[in-house]
Amino acid sequence: MEKKLANIPHDKLLHFFYGAIISFILGLFIPQLYVILSVLLIAVAKELHDLFIKRTKIDYLDIVFTLTPAFLI
Repeated sequence: MEKKLANIPHDKLLHFFYGAIISFILGLFIPQLYVILSVLLIAVAKELHDLFIKRTKIDYLDIVFTLTPAFLI
């Protein structure tokens, strides 16, 4: 298991971590479907921020890693 985690880039683990925190907090107050949609909106907004403000490319895997925990609550 450690070797598999070591192969995941640090950035992707951070996206998963923050996606989990956001999903957990939202999950306390709203149904799962709305959690998924909210986290998706947040993840896309973050990538658009990276595109237009930081001038980097959109990383679709960042969106996937951020959104994954929303399906697990």
